[in-house]
Amino acid sequence: ARVRQLKAIPADERGFDYVPVGTAQGYSGDMRAACGSANAAFVSATGTLTVVIDGVEHELLSADELQIVGEHNVANALMAASAVLALGVDAATVARGLASFAPLEHRIEPCGVVGTMACYNDSKATNVDATLKALNSFPGKRVCVLLGGRDKMTELDDLVAAVADTC
Repeated sequence: ARVRQLKAIPADERGFDYVPVGTAQGYSGDMRAACGSANAAFVSATGTLTVVIDGVEHELLSADELQIVGEHNVANALMAASAVLALGVDAATVARGLASFAPLEHRIEPCGVVGTMACYNDSKATNVDATLKALNSFPGKRVCVLLGGRDKMTELDDLVAAVADTC
């Protein structure tokens, strides 16, 4: 709805352009098709991070080539790519930058393998929402998770349900 509101304002009155990321259905949605947006950032049907600015479609790299995991990080990559492409950085440089971006410390950070189990440090996930994003970062995989911390009197039903579904 917000994109439609922005689109209704003439560009010279709006004073800025925008690149919508995904659609309400997810990051694989293209807002050009959904509502006629001029620009868009999305994951294509082939899994490629794609940004369209001023009619130029930039196919950057496969989402599988990102070192960071999780749908939220795919969205972050699309937003970062949109910003630097809009500033004039060439697509090959953007793709290399995205491919080389390593996970940040304590944020779904790979920290080794025990047997066949990959281990990740996500100690910055200090609330339910952050922990849910981490659990959802491994679709189709069973996850073993160690949880702890101080009780903040937070509602835990969604976390309990996610742990039951994924662990």
